[in-house]
Amino acid sequence: MKVKNMKKIQFLLLLCLFGCVNTAHSITAFNLIRPFDPNFFPACHKGRKFQIAAIAGFGDSRAHGRTVDGRPTNVLQRYYKEQDALAMLKGFPATSQQAQLGQQINVNDDNNQRGHFAVTGDLKVPFAGSLWARFNFNHNVWVGVGLPIIAVNMKNVQWVDLTQNITLDDALTHDLVTDNFAANVAALGDGLQIGNWKKAGVGDLALYGGWRQQFFQEKKWIKEAIVNARIGVLFPTSVKKNQDIAVSFEFGNDGAFAIPLGAGLDLRYRRLFWAGLDIMMMKIFSHTKERRIQLDPAQTDLLLLQKAVTRRQYGMTQMFNLYLEPIIYKGLSMRFAYECIKHGDDHLYTISNDFSSLTSNMSLALEEWTTHDIFIQAKYDQDYDHAEHEHRRVSCEGMLFAKIPFNGKASFQVGLVGFNFTVNF
Repeated sequence: MKVKNMKKIQFLLLLCLFGCVNTAHSITAFNLIRPFDPNFFPACHKGRKFQIAAIAGFGDSRAHGRTVDGRPTNVLQRYYKEQDALAMLKGFPATSQQAQLGQQINVNDDNNQRGHFAVTGDLKVPFAGSLWARFNFNHNVWVGVGLPIIAVNMKNVQWVDLTQNITLDDALTHDLVTDNFAANVAALGDGLQIGNWKKAGVGDLALYGGWRQQFFQEKKWIKEAIVNARIGVLFPTSVKKNQDIAVSFEFGNDGAFAIPLGAGLDLRYRRLFWAGLDIMMMKIFSHTKERRIQLDPAQTDLLLLQKAVTRRQYGMTQMFNLYLEPIIYKGLSMRFAYECIKHGDDHLYTISNDFSSLTSNMSLALEEWTTHDIFIQAKYDQDYDHAEHEHRRVSCEGMLFAKIPFNGKASFQVGLVGFNFTVNF
C-alpha cells in the first residue's frame, strides 16, 4: 500500500510540474544556464524513480560583450561601436516623415561624427536558475521537464552625442534630431524606446526524454562506461523580445518551436576520476512575427524605426562539452568542464513586397555567434554506494559551481556562481 501511495505522489508531482513549469532555452547570445546542459544532469541510480532539482545561479559582476570578431566590448556595442542617427532615416519612402527629415539635415553627408552616438549600458544578471523534474522508467528510459528562471537588468544606458557644432548641418542635426533624441526616436520609430530595461521571467517549456545505459568494464583502467541519448521539444512560452525597447532581448526562442537532440559518453577510470564528452544539436523552426527591420545597409541595430511582419529562419545551434571529474572521497568529486555553444547565421524574409529581404538580411544581428565557458563544480552524491542507498528511501545530491566565460563572438558574457540541489526518491 505504501508503494502504491508513493507512486501516486510521484505521478501527481510530475503532473504539477508539467502544468506549472515553463523552461528557458535562449537563442539570445548569452552564456546562461541551459536546460539541457549536461554539467547539471542529476546522477541516475538503480531504484531511483523520481528526481527533482533546483539550480540557482547569480551574476558575479556586470556582463560584458564580444564583438563579431571576438573582441571584448560593452554589451551595447557587440555589433556596432557607434549608433547612427542619420542612417536610421534612410530607406523610407520619399513622402515619409523620416525621409523628409533626412533631406533637411542631409543624411548622405556623413563625416563619421555627425548624428553618431557612443552607446553604453550595464547588463546585470541578479538570478539565472532552473527547476527540473525527471521520472526514470524501466529499461533506463527517462522523461523530464524544467524551468530556468531569469532576471536581467539593463541599466545606465547612456547615449553620448558625438555630433560637433561647426557646420550648418551640425546645427540642424542637433536642433532637429539629437538634442531631444529619445523623444524624436519614439515619434519617428512608432514608440521605440532607447532607455533602460528590466525584466524577470521564464523561457520556453522544455519536455525531454532519453535513454541512459551503464556498462561495467574489466579493463585495466576503464571500469565503467555510461552512454546516453536524448531528444526534446521546446515550446514557445517564453518572454519575447519587446520590439519597442531597443535594448531588450528574448528569454527563449522568441516564439519559435525547437527540437534539441544530444548524446554523451562518460568513462570512469578506476576510482580516480570520470571523464566525458557530450554533443548537442538543436533545430529551431522558422517563425513569423512583427519585427524591426533594417531598411538601409548603413542602419545600426538599436535604431531600427520600421516594423514589419517577417519570417525568421534560424541557424543550427550546437553545444560541445568536455569534462574531467576527479573522485575525491566517497561521493565527493570536483568537475572541470569546457563548454562551447555555436549558433549559425539566421535569415530574415519580409512578408510584404514593400520591403527588401536582401537589405533586412544585412543586419549583423543575424550573424553567427559563439560562447566559451569553463565550469568548476564541487559535487556530492549521497547515493554513491549502491549497497547503502538500497535501504534509503530518499537521497540528495548537491553541487556548488562557478561558470567562467573566456571567449566568444557577437555574444553577451557573464560569470555565474551558484548551487544545484537534487532530491531522489
